[in-house]
Amino acid sequence: MKYFDIIKKNLELKKTIVGTSYKIAILSNVTVFEIKEILEFYLRDNKINVQVDIADYDNIVQESIKYSNYDAVIIFWETINLIDGLHSEQLIISKEKLSQIQSKVKNEIELVSKNLSKTSLVIFNKFPSILSHNNSLLEGNLSKVSKNLNEHLEVVKQKNTFLIGEKNAIFMKVK
Repeated sequence: MKYFDIIKKNLELKKTIVGTSYKIAILSNVTVFEIKEILEFYLRDNKINVQVDIADYDNIVQESIKYSNYDAVIIFWETINLIDGLHSEQLIISKEKLSQIQSKVKNEIELVSKNLSKTSLVIFNKFPSILSHNNSLLEGNLSKVSKNLNEHLEVVKQKNTFLIGEKNAIFMKVK
């Protein structure tokens, strides 16, 4: 199904679904705007009245406060966008700077977790480690950062939080 068809059918389904709307927010430091219509279509096609909102780009901590009263929050926090230019600096960045970045993000993860502690459902896409180094035989700096941040996520996650990673990713096929 083409994206245009998903948008069209989603609008048609929106008119047929009644009842209280299940509110979902998507927080991200990468562009995810296309997922809104796809997720709404999939849930509406399964008879779930839903409202999906995309939070302000790369403003995860602040937006976690804004959307804490939603029924569900989905977080896409990509390692490669933790700071500008990290993808090109990963092989030359100092250990000290990497440590500072990790400490900052670990603190932010704790704030987000606290902010969303009363949200019914939080789905956190783990920090990805694939495609962060040109040589798959070497563990790149971004892979190490991802691994450390994911370990921290496991420690601080709340009972309402589900972590989704590369090995158990959910792929939705829209027919």
